[in-house]
Parts: sequence; structure tokens; C-alpha cells
Amino acid sequence: MKLFGLFESPNPRAAWRVPASSDAILFDRHAIKAHNIAYSDNLFAASTANNAKEVLEAYAIWGDEFPLHLDIPCVCALWDFGKSCFFVSRDPLGEIPIYYACDGNGVAFTDWLPSLLLSRICEPVMDSNALNELISIGPARTPGRTFVAGIHSLKPGCMLVGNAREPVSLVQYYSLHAEQHTDSETHTAEVVRALLEDAMKLYLSKPCALMLSGGLDSTLLTALAMKLDGIADTYSIEYENAKDHFTGSAFQPELDSPYVTLAVQSLKCRHRRVILTEDQLAESLEDAMQARGMPGMGDVDSSFLLFSRAISGHASRVISGECGDEVFGGYPWFRTEAPNITFFPWSGSMDLREMILLPKVREKLNPRRYAQERFDEAVSELPTLPEEPEHERLLRKIQNLCFMFFMPNLQERAYHMCRAAGLQIFTPYSYLPLVEYAYNIPWSMKFLKGYEKGLLREAARDLLPPDLLYRKKSPYPKTWNPEYMRLVSSQFEAIAQDRTSPLRQFIDFDAVRRFSRCASPAADPWFGQLMTAPQMLAYLIQTDQWMRTYGIELSL
Repeated sequence: MKLFGLFESPNPRAAWRVPASSDAILFDRHAIKAHNIAYSDNLFAASTANNAKEVLEAYAIWGDEFPLHLDIPCVCALWDFGKSCFFVSRDPLGEIPIYYACDGNGVAFTDWLPSLLLSRICEPVMDSNALNELISIGPARTPGRTFVAGIHSLKPGCMLVGNAREPVSLVQYYSLHAEQHTDSETHTAEVVRALLEDAMKLYLSKPCALMLSGGLDSTLLTALAMKLDGIADTYSIEYENAKDHFTGSAFQPELDSPYVTLAVQSLKCRHRRVILTEDQLAESLEDAMQARGMPGMGDVDSSFLLFSRAISGHASRVISGECGDEVFGGYPWFRTEAPNITFFPWSGSMDLREMILLPKVREKLNPRRYAQERFDEAVSELPTLPEEPEHERLLRKIQNLCFMFFMPNLQERAYHMCRAAGLQIFTPYSYLPLVEYAYNIPWSMKFLKGYEKGLLREAARDLLPPDLLYRKKSPYPKTWNPEYMRLVSSQFEAIAQDRTSPLRQFIDFDAVRRFSRCASPAADPWFGQLMTAPQMLAYLIQTDQWMRTYGIELSL
């Protein structure tokens, strides 16, 4: 189900309408032709998960606080025809994306942005703000914003509320709160372990495969699966001939494969390796763009899509170690940037982001100022704790920025790539009780014994051998093969030679060529930990594909 609904009125017979131009199913309250739907008396609910009846029951008990009482993260819509009102909610931590557009007749909403474009509910236009999101912030986005003018992203912990008499309103029903943490180190590690086990029990209630990288996060979850179920089916991803080309960097210091082997041998799980070629990565860029519905993380997306497809041949549900770094402080910027953070630590060089723009567009957008304004706005909204030590306050700032900007981009990637492959993905590290508890653990404790995620390592001490327990942080892997750079350079050059390319309106092709010729795959990323020169080309390729596919027009 890609388009969840277009509200026109609280009339029950028009409660849920999908334009015929989209590929979703047309139905109303009395002609249900889709799954994940439930109704009783004057209530009608729909959900991205198979829990629509649970949504109705939660609403009957807790009213408009019902999203807080759902076990599984989901986007859900509920109509109360007796009160002539509706609710559209996103889960508290934003694991599942939702986009919406409003007009005088109501609100249209979806978990896949192109549904709104294909239905012609709103015009496919990028104005200066939307283009700035694409260039200055992207592939992440400012909470609430998208790459299309007139289409908004519903923020985590928020819901849309509407009725027959008033305009649709945005209501925040949940946010994390800063509180004093008084538990001892030992008790804190025990609570973290117990909460992780609770999350795994919830998701292992039905058969689940696990993504295994050999890193702390995924290996700990695999060990817990073996402890709780006695069996675990695991999958890892690697690239053909990776050893021949890997050079490593401060962000990705070593290959995953030796640690995957060690984890499989130590934990005795049943394992399959998924090996990808450079041709597959380059050829799947458009599929990944279509799955996400917009430009994303280039081959980081396409590899995840191919990985998910391989898993879906054997399983329908998968567990990932995503979000562990945000919750427990695994990223390098928690250790190196904290004393003087004044900008998004994952955004790389603003000089590079500005350089690829045509001079007149650069002057119009002023990307550096735009990004700084978004950063300053976000920081001004962050919760604080009175008398919190300065270093702790700065680290809390970075974590909140991760929750607002960086983590949603990764969650969106995981959700859409798995969804396109027919997989349902679960991320135990974003289990709400765990996040709420971990959020207020002092950073001196999170970095127990001087290790990043030291507290999490302590919680796993009896489950993993030392080489796995204390492996240095390494992100989701990218390819280091120069053949991939050659392939995306060739694709980009074809776009540059095409007089009809929409990128001609704002991209300086010569500047991109100059950068690409001298950039090293091991250079500092322009986004996150992985996205260097090849990934920037992939991002621009996906942008060209997206604008052509959906007729996106530029209006500066």
C-alpha cells in the first residue's frame, strides 16, 4: 500500500479515496479491498502494520494518545465518524516515513512521496527551499521538509488532526525529555541488556532473519537471538574482490568479512553471504531512487536494496542493528566534534556543495547560510537539563541532531529498500523504552572504559568474544573498487552531454568533472561516513533520474 489516503470530507463513504492515477487500491469504508484495515461502529483505522485492530482498541482506551500505546512502529490513520474527525500519526521515533500535502479540501498522505506527485495533488516543483534541502542538507532533510515545494514530512512523534469545521492541524504527541540519571554503572548496563532482550522478544515472536556485519550492534543482536531462540539465520553483505581494492579510512578502518566469519563461528548461526558486483551497484541506482521515491544515498541505497532482495528470497522479516550508533554514541563525531560543534558534523565540505552549483544558482540559494540557519533553528529547540556539565550538554546536542536529521535518513533508507524487496524490517535499538532510558545516561557512562559505546559493550560482555566485543566502529560498507567510480563517471558524463537533463538548470557540470578527476575514494566524505566522490556522482545521477521520472520542475 503506497498511498494511504486522500481526505476530502469526514463523510464515511468518502473516508478513504485514492486517485485512479496511482497504483494503490480504491476503496471506502463499505468496500474494503486491502489488508491492514479495521472498523467498528463509528471508527475506521488503517495501518502500515497488521495492527489496525490494535489501533482501534488503543483509541477506544487512550483517545488521541493512542500512538503511544502501539507495540510495533507504524504509520496509522483513524477516522472517528461520531466526532467527525481523523488522525494520521507517525511513530514516536520516526522509523516509518510519512509525507503529506494540504489544500482547502483536506490532506493527502503517503509513505512513498511519488504517490502525491503521481496523483497530481500538488505540483511537482522544487523552489529555492526545496533545492537547498537537496544540495545544502541532502540526502538528509530538515524535519518537516522535503525536496518538493508543497509536500511536507510529518515529524516523528507528531500527528495530523482534522475535522469538518477546522483546517488540518499538526499536533506533537511525543518528545524525548532530559532527566537526571541516578542508576549505577552496573545497574545501568543490566537495564540496557534487559530492555534489548525485551525488544528482541517482541520482534522474534515471529521468525526473523538478521543482518550481520560483524560489528558490535548487529553481532550483539545475533547473540541475543541465539540466546533467546537457540537459532539465528544471518546475512552479510560484501563486494566482489573487496580485498584487492580496500584501502580504509578513519571512518571505515577495516573490512567486515573477517569479523563476520568470527561471529558465525563463535555464535554458531546459520549464515549466507551476499556478494555484489560494481555493475549491480551502478545499474540499481534508479531502482533505489524509485524505492525511496527521491534521491538518496546512491550506492549505499542500491546495495541495501540488493541486499534486501537477496534476504527476501528466504525470509519476510529481518532485524537490523540500525540506530545503535545514535542511541549509544558510536559515530566519530561524538568523540572528535563535541567540544566545538557549530554545524552538522556529517555534512562534510560546504565548499564542495556550493562548488557544484552554477554561480547564479549559488548566489540565489546561499547554501552555507541556509544550512547554518537550519542548524541554529534545530539547536534552539533542543531539550536541556539544568546544571548539566558543558561536555555532557554538547554531546546531548549532537545526539539530538542525529535523532532529528541523520537517523531519519537511515531509517527511511532501511524502510524503503526493505519494503521494495518485500521485507519488513525491525530495529531493536530504536525500541522506545530503550531509547528513553539510554537518552539520559551520562556520556561518561556511555563511553565506559574509554570505548565508544562502552556501556553497550559492557551489557554484552558475556555474549561475545573480545575480538567482537571490542571491534572498532565501522559503518555499513561501501565499495572501494575504482571500477565503480568509472561506471558512475560514465553515467554522469552521459547526463552532462544530454541537452535535456534537468540538472542543467542548477549544476555546474565542469566543476563536478574537475572534482571527480582529482578526488580519492578515501577522501573525507561530503555526507555521513561513506559518501565521497563516487557517491556524490551517484546522488546527482539519482537526482536527474528523479526529476525526469516525475516531471520535477525548478522554480527559483
